Amino acid sequence: MAVELNWQTDEARCSWLKGSLDNWLNENDPEEASAEDFLSGMKLFNPTRPILWRRMATSLNKIWKQKFNKAFDSETATKIHKWGELRMKAQSSESLYEPGQAPSFSRTEMTPFWEAAYSSDKANRIVGAIVSYICFATGARTGEITGLYIQDLRWKENEGLLFLQMPLRTSKGNPGKERREVITMPITGNAPVDIETWVKTQIGDRKEGRVFEYIHGGNKICMDTVKMNYFYASQARELNWKIFPTGHSMRVSMVIECIKNGVPEEHIINLCRWQNDHMLQLYKNNHLEHTRHGSSFKATITNEHPHAVPQRTWEGEVLVTSQAIFEKKPEVQVSRPLTFAKQSQIKIEAEDNHDLPPEAPLDNEVFSVLPTERDVQAPPVPPLANPCKRDEKNWRPKTSYSAKCYAKKYGA
Repeated sequence: MAVELNWQTDEARCSWLKGSLDNWLNENDPEEASAEDFLSGMKLFNPTRPILWRRMATSLNKIWKQKFNKAFDSETATKIHKWGELRMKAQSSESLYEPGQAPSFSRTEMTPFWEAAYSSDKANRIVGAIVSYICFATGARTGEITGLYIQDLRWKENEGLLFLQMPLRTSKGNPGKERREVITMPITGNAPVDIETWVKTQIGDRKEGRVFEYIHGGNKICMDTVKMNYFYASQARELNWKIFPTGHSMRVSMVIECIKNGVPEEHIINLCRWQNDHMLQLYKNNHLEHTRHGSSFKATITNEHPHAVPQRTWEGEVLVTSQAIFEKKPEVQVSRPLTFAKQSQIKIEAEDNHDLPPEAPLDNEVFSVLPTERDVQAPPVPPLANPCKRDEKNWRPKTSYSAKCYAKKYGA
């Protein structure tokens, strides 16, 4: 019998499995109970995500250990794992499933959204507009901004510029506060909204407490991610938007805007406080793969350009660099030492050279000549010397880390 199940949390999966296992044991001998028989009689609807089959197998192992006070043996554990993998692959092949990601919005699209929300007479809309813009401007997570405290904020002026520094007490990637994390928002005259006035008005005369709290029905309410999701949905519905922002949309939108405007990737990674560029590539592939900013377009337009062909030079065959691809390559005169065989191709106009014999050298004088078809042949490129070749002066690679450690410890 197929059963509706909340697959999302381990607690829900374990609770359902525990009840199902108890019912199954009432009809079967507990002494001869096996996980394979239990799974063969269990029928489930497919979850929303195929990966949840693997987590169901993990939850089953946990419940079985609690029920019989022992874990599966290695053979049974392998079978349970294989069962989850097979169900996961079967669901993936039945229909197309693509992991979703928060939608992104441009600054032009979000500006009327913020202005309409801030001009509302509802307190949650006003607070939501401020939080939303700060997340968009800094790339911070929604929960990080809603968790700010007034006594932690710092207004800094430097070289005529104003900065709002927002230290984080905790964050998703730094729950144990192992390193300092500060979100900095420059206050410029180019911002679409007067965010400085918005923040100072929200704080008012308060000296401490949560920054983004408001009064509703006589109760003090602190803004959080769940309430921000409700704010986005309700405000977008009033503006007749077909796609609603979510709590993570502003962080994604900041990253996409930075990529489109040519901000170096190292600055984007630093702003988002990532350990590597994995999330950056994920955002780029999800939101820019069908635009001119995507990797596929850049690779295709580069390879299909008429100048992207091998060019013959005197050093061998090389490809045009990426900077020169979109520039028309001018005709270049190649300069090289003149040889006796090429003297007949050049008309020497210098008077003091008229009396030289035909085979006389020209004192290694170099002339700029245009090579003919017969001359345009690249000289053979000598093979590269092996840098690791052992000889009296260099018997190991000098760039090797182990070689440096050896030299430091024992001498060169």
